Amino acid sequence: NENNLRWVIVRPTSIWGPGFSTYKNFFFSVKNNWFIKIRNSEPKKSYGFILNIIFQIDSILKSENNLNKTYYLGDYEPMIINKWADIIADKWGVRRPISLPKFIIFLVSIIGTILNKIGIGFPLTIFRFKNMTTENYINKSHTKEICPNLPYTLNQAVIITIKHLRNR
Repeated sequence: NENNLRWVIVRPTSIWGPGFSTYKNFFFSVKNNWFIKIRNSEPKKSYGFILNIIFQIDSILKSENNLNKTYYLGDYEPMIINKWADIIADKWGVRRPISLPKFIIFLVSIIGTILNKIGIGFPLTIFRFKNMTTENYINKSHTKEICPNLPYTLNQAVIITIKHLRNR
């Protein structure tokens, strides 16, 4: 305030899509029927498709009302992992993931944690289980004021990502 500085901070959520390896394993685990959904678990998460993120940044930079605010970037609708997995399976053309009760997945995560501690790699640990079952949705209302409509729906984004993964 003393120096009359102008600023804008952008904070992306977890980004996925072409060029990002972060969720590549998730897409392939769904494709290969390795992913198992947690029954009756629908925590809301904040994710952002990369092309929507780029659109948001561009919109913020072009806006005259963007100064002195923090903008959280990402898709506006909360992501539900189980529903996302079903969409990915549908777009790959494979069977949708099965779902198991939460307590069974938790027991497997305990076993996975023990296996990891003794040097045997296992994909599901208590840490990952907690991550999968904890809600983490971030309000993006400032961003939505400047950029109310995103160019890509979840279905379109999944199709683009799968096309990218197939070409690699």
